[in-house]
Amino acid sequence: MFYFKTKFNNAMTTLKQLTVLFFFFTFSQSIFSQSENLKNDEAFFKNQEKIYQKWLDHSGLGKTLSVNATIVKEDKLILYLQFPFSDTDSVTNAWNQLKTDFEKKNSLSLEQELFYKMVSIMELRQSMAFIQLYDTYDTRVEYCFKRDIFYKDERVLIEKEMCRAKKEEVHFDASDFSNLRDGEALKISGENGNKKKLTPIEIRAKFPRRLVFDRILNFAKNKYEKTKCDKRYPKVRVLENKEVLRLEIVDLCREVIEEGNPNTCEILKWFGHDCNWIKRERLILTFSYVETSAGFSIHCIIDGAYGSGYYDQVRRGGYINMEVDFDLELEHYADLFKEEIRTLFR
Repeated sequence: MFYFKTKFNNAMTTLKQLTVLFFFFTFSQSIFSQSENLKNDEAFFKNQEKIYQKWLDHSGLGKTLSVNATIVKEDKLILYLQFPFSDTDSVTNAWNQLKTDFEKKNSLSLEQELFYKMVSIMELRQSMAFIQLYDTYDTRVEYCFKRDIFYKDERVLIEKEMCRAKKEEVHFDASDFSNLRDGEALKISGENGNKKKLTPIEIRAKFPRRLVFDRILNFAKNKYEKTKCDKRYPKVRVLENKEVLRLEIVDLCREVIEEGNPNTCEILKWFGHDCNWIKRERLILTFSYVETSAGFSIHCIIDGAYGSGYYDQVRRGGYINMEVDFDLELEHYADLFKEEIRTLFR
């Protein structure tokens, strides 16, 4: 009897334990699955964007950073932050200054502060939170500044992406305009109609920034909007044309990267095939006009990227910076381009 009772009690104890474990397992699985699928709380996260923005403003960071959007996935939440401008130089300078100012007064890095505050406001586990910053959110334009902030290996990590552009400066002084005679484009008094050396002020009067930018834009359209390859229709897009002139040239081929033998294409065409496999190139040209003691100079930054030729539309992330694989080609192209610009004003 004693033996039976002991066995029975043991069996009941085991049954109770199994029952408790079953309900615990079922409950925990339910909570786990709900917490993992963040899309169930998408409305909450969207509302918390406003709270995060209020914190940015209150902390003084809102003058430089603002919330662009949040993307909610089942297992992660991505918070996109943006700058009040989109040119890469301004974004980079603003970010560096913001980091310097913040980290002088705080023990945490700027990236840590942004990340930990996101985790707190969004009520997330650290492994599910991601912050990304770009210099542009225009999907038609390839970004050149990117910061990824996330949690891994028990710490906040930062991944950086920057493009290195080829910079060229074209300086113009009096010697560049020595072929001009008195009265050409300017009413300059001289003796007996002889050639006269223009002063820096006269040079800038002859070539003001507006005229320089207009001439460069016309030059770019004539140079680039020509079809060199099958199913390629290059287009010059004006991104900015005030303080600086920024041009994006899309759908190029064989501009910087000399790829394939043109004769091969002719043979393929004869057999009814096209040559659309040639890399699709994109250039972004940024021109600035700088007055100098000798006249003026034109500063040009060339950003080059290429993508697959098999797709008519190259999506964000589909372009690769030319400096990765074609640094020498881009450098050579920049040197030649510099001389082409110089001839525009002689």
